[in-house]
Amino acid sequence: LDLAAVAAGGAERDHEVDRACRMAVQALASAPGVVMHSSLGAVHDGPVPPVAVLGEALARVVVACRVHAGIERVVIAGGDTSGYVTRALGVEALEAVGPVRGQALLCRVTAGDLVVSGLELVLKGGQIGRDDLFETARTGAGP
Repeated sequence: LDLAAVAAGGAERDHEVDRACRMAVQALASAPGVVMHSSLGAVHDGPVPPVAVLGEALARVVVACRVHAGIERVVIAGGDTSGYVTRALGVEALEAVGPVRGQALLCRVTAGDLVVSGLELVLKGGQIGRDDLFETARTGAGP
């Protein structure tokens, strides 16, 4: 996601989120896993959206990927970001499914929205998990 476009709000934000949704769905059609990020590298001078706005944008991408690509599992990185994305998804409860090889917890979502309900989430805090956490979560490798 282009942070400056998301921070701009209005039609520019909507256009950027729609673009990100299309790109993610297209990528999932040809690859088993996709990493969506908002990082622009170590230095970023431009506007940054409030984390709640970023969470809403990322939640829209998750829903689009669920509807159009049938994803069943998502890893959300960043403690604050994870909280805002789950809030924007309308998560009412998380049921522990099991550990992701001792690095994080895989959870199943209960939500009022049937599209979101049943989705599996790994909420990755800032400094937890080894370099292989995303791939381990994707493949479902055990404890």
